[in-house]
Amino acid sequence: MPGQGSGAPPFTRPDLRVASRSEPVAGQWTHLTGVCDSFAGELRLFVNGVQEGSVRDGRPTVSEGPFAIGRARYGRGPVDRFPGGIKDVMVFDRALTEAEVRGLVRPCSGRSPGTGAPAPASGGPGGDRGDVPR
Repeated sequence: MPGQGSGAPPFTRPDLRVASRSEPVAGQWTHLTGVCDSFAGELRLFVNGVQEGSVRDGRPTVSEGPFAIGRARYGRGPVDRFPGGIKDVMVFDRALTEAEVRGLVRPCSGRSPGTGAPAPASGGPGGDRGDVPR
């Protein structure tokens, strides 16, 4: 798959992996959205609101473990640990459409504490209130 084995961000579930085509830029926030669509039988990865990868998921499964962000799992152990910062995580109880994913992307404003990297703007869908939009 494009990006596998590189610094490109992946979206995974057991036995499946979708990687982006673009490399992350040091010091710049990137908006990632992973969509697990059991009705379409597909995993999709969006980078800054643009779909960059997908893989056929012919056997959607019910999770048997904790929800993890910033790493994947291989065998019995964690792999592919994300080395950067993670902020403004949202989880939905359904697959988002492409238009909904684009609507989640916010322009950056300010700088990320300690790194000088641009930080995502406050507010927008879900805001900073900890809401889980439905």
